[in-house]
Amino acid sequence: MWHRQVSRQLFHRCGGMPVVRWLRRKGVTILMYHKFPADPGILESQCRYLRKHYQVISLGRLSQLLRNGDPLPDWSVVITVDDGHGSFYRYAYPVFAKFDFPVTVYLTTRPLDTRGWLWFDRVAYAFLTSRRQEVDLPNPPSAEGVPSAAGRTAHSSMPLGSKDQRLALAEQYMELMKGVPNKYFSLCLKNLESSLGVQVPDEAPQEWAALSWDEVRLMARDKVEFGAHSVTHPILTHLAGKAQIEQEIRGSKDRIEAVLDRPISHFAFPNGQPQDISDQVLQVVRDTGFQTAVTTSCGQVHRGDNPYLLKRIACEAAMPDYQFRQHVAAFRVS
Repeated sequence: MWHRQVSRQLFHRCGGMPVVRWLRRKGVTILMYHKFPADPGILESQCRYLRKHYQVISLGRLSQLLRNGDPLPDWSVVITVDDGHGSFYRYAYPVFAKFDFPVTVYLTTRPLDTRGWLWFDRVAYAFLTSRRQEVDLPNPPSAEGVPSAAGRTAHSSMPLGSKDQRLALAEQYMELMKGVPNKYFSLCLKNLESSLGVQVPDEAPQEWAALSWDEVRLMARDKVEFGAHSVTHPILTHLAGKAQIEQEIRGSKDRIEAVLDRPISHFAFPNGQPQDISDQVLQVVRDTGFQTAVTTSCGQVHRGDNPYLLKRIACEAAMPDYQFRQHVAAFRVS
């Protein structure tokens, strides 16, 4: 990996990006952010770069162009933010407002209602706050049923190590949990927290907390558009039938519409990989009245693309400058 990173830095320093921007100018890049750091300096630098080299358009405008079959504007970027963490309001919203950039924020609604957790934040918190130096991690339940309490991973007595090592372990365990059937998911979380010896509070601390509805109302008066991202952020294909899928998709749409008293037109698939989006899930999204749906599959959007399977490119508000520029241009980001 290091040699690939070095080669990309060299490409950037040798002035290759103007060529890439020109070659990729016909595709619209939808950027996908999540949480934001307290220092807005890098995000401001990213916005200055976007203002100089691209035009930032709203997702609503992109949706209209796709529906009409119109040509897409050259060098265009759409900014989206998943999950609805409070860090967007505190650190990112002032920056995007300063540059007058439209943004679409996808809300997972239950954490806003309960001041509770997104499940993956809860996992990260448990790993980071455990006082144990070693841990036997339980096997996540499989589709066949719940494993016995004695079930362990192959890595028994695994050292937790530093903060970075704990976060890496948390990411690995999250990936395993994405394969857990929804009916076993709560038990899986409880088993993990028990193994780590952590009592997770009902209300998420500020670092992990979701936006408040008051913050959503305030930003909705500005250039922030809100979309739905389900009620609890499950893997939709793991739900038990159409009724549960509708409850997650329509439930989040209805809740946001009730708060803002306006139609909600855009949806983001939780996890958003091809295996997470079945024909049934797609049909529910269409029937619910959304105009677009975004995935986490990597790539640009082109004229004629399916508006319910829009690709995006992952982005961070603290990534190196050369990497951000390459991601915006959709250059070797897969």
